[in-house]
Amino acid sequence: MLRARNVTDAPVHAICLPRPVFDASKPGEADLLAAQITRLGAGLCVIDNLGTVSGGRDENSSQMVDVMANLRWVADYTGAVLIVIHHARKGNPAGPGGREGDRLRGHSSIEASLDLALIAERSDDDLTIRSTKTRDNPVKPFVARWTYAQDDAGALRTARFWHICTTAPRVPEYAKIGGELAELLRERMDAPNQTQLVELIGDTYGASRNTALEAIRNAVARGQIRESRQGDAPTSPVLYQVVQ
Repeated sequence: MLRARNVTDAPVHAICLPRPVFDASKPGEADLLAAQITRLGAGLCVIDNLGTVSGGRDENSSQMVDVMANLRWVADYTGAVLIVIHHARKGNPAGPGGREGDRLRGHSSIEASLDLALIAERSDDDLTIRSTKTRDNPVKPFVARWTYAQDDAGALRTARFWHICTTAPRVPEYAKIGGELAELLRERMDAPNQTQLVELIGDTYGASRNTALEAIRNAVARGQIRESRQGDAPTSPVLYQVVQ
């Protein structure tokens, strides 16, 4: 865009389709990127996209550990913010009760290395942005609209995003169910074991076994219900009760 508009004084530096391709899996190439960021005095570096800079490493394996570690080193060494664009899986592989972070493609080391992960979902000209992982304060979900105008020849004349609204965070199904488990248990006279509670959740909410187990873990972690093992053996049954 800068070349097309003959803009030469913008504080932006771009490298389009470098040859040889930048390989973030190699420490030496991470050194070169850090040196260039330092020379330019850049505070922000955008990499589009992770697949093209991973040196052919299998994104679904632990081979991505080195790639992400090198990119993290560049950010730490230079003090610049690194934004790495990556693609999401279609749909939610964990089902309707799964984490949105599970939509991030590839090995768990990718998400683990990030300070912030944002998912962008498009509906026509509207984008909904939500954080799926954060080390600090999460980004409040919001909707932005892409608007533009064209000249008579169809070329882009003006364009910008407009903030439309904030939107409610998407609460996973397991978290919704987990928040209601205490009330569900109050309606029972006994303390069910895990199998019985999973069946109760399935009958009440139509949830899968995995979603039911996540809901139970969620409710226990939030201190809404408690679990007590009936014996010392690892296989001893666990009973669930409302926290009084």
